[in-house]
Amino acid sequence: MNSDIKFSLVIPTYNRVDFIKTAIYSAIGQTYPNYEIIVVDDGSTDNTENVISSIRHPRLFYYKVKNGERAAARNFGVTKATGDYVTFLDSDDFVLPHHFQTAHDFIKQHNGPEIFYQLNNFLDVKHREINRAHPIKGDFNKKLIVYGNLMSCIGVFVKTEVVREHPFNEDRELSGTEDHELWLRLAGRYTIRYCNVLTSSMMQHDSRSVMNVNRDKLIKRLELFLQYILSDEAFSKKYAPLIPALKAQAWSYLSLHFALTDKNRKDSFYYFRKALWMYPGFVLQKRFYAILKHLIS
Repeated sequence: MNSDIKFSLVIPTYNRVDFIKTAIYSAIGQTYPNYEIIVVDDGSTDNTENVISSIRHPRLFYYKVKNGERAAARNFGVTKATGDYVTFLDSDDFVLPHHFQTAHDFIKQHNGPEIFYQLNNFLDVKHREINRAHPIKGDFNKKLIVYGNLMSCIGVFVKTEVVREHPFNEDRELSGTEDHELWLRLAGRYTIRYCNVLTSSMMQHDSRSVMNVNRDKLIKRLELFLQYILSDEAFSKKYAPLIPALKAQAWSYLSLHFALTDKNRKDSFYYFRKALWMYPGFVLQKRFYAILKHLIS
């Protein structure tokens, strides 16, 4: 087997002792041999350290750092990476056995892309599929602007030198949208390629629910997201015509979130109108009808 490319898998974790072993063992169980697993414990207060210490594997490296949120933990992991490509795995998710082999083959076929994405699906706690992975078509860079964050960290592979030059934004108030902000910064500089092969799964559970986010913090987060990405010269210059669509995507995200919580219907209607005014093409998106359905029900 040709294993000339080395992968560094960074797993940030915080108080996920009930999930972390599944994540690590899924990485250990890869059919492709040339990889390392870098677990960054972001100041956990549970039994995470003892659980990970019980796993003996020569490619597993564990670091415990002061809590700084997921972006800081990922960035720290990148500083420890020795691979050609860095990829990420949240500690409550898992990768399938062909995750690295698929990535290796894709890299060879596409002459070493700077960044690419492999598909993932969503499972419930009983491992039943609740959201199927859909194949990607067309210009993925533009889709990330017009339709929102279509990539999760779990399926992203980035050249190590690229993600060191362009790290995650560590502003804690951005946490939860820091990945989309990075993908768009990279989209302003590179073509983000995609591999339509399902190689990983995200777990949906109650403690992960986005519905628990505070209203004011969520609004602040999306405002910061826009401020940061629009201040990036490379992105703004390359995608100036799509900036209205980007703003509408952020406002529609807020509208949908508030529509689903019921108690914030007034907020939902406000951001719904704001998105539609900013980008009339929003009316052609599935999210438009999802919001409308909740607002009139």
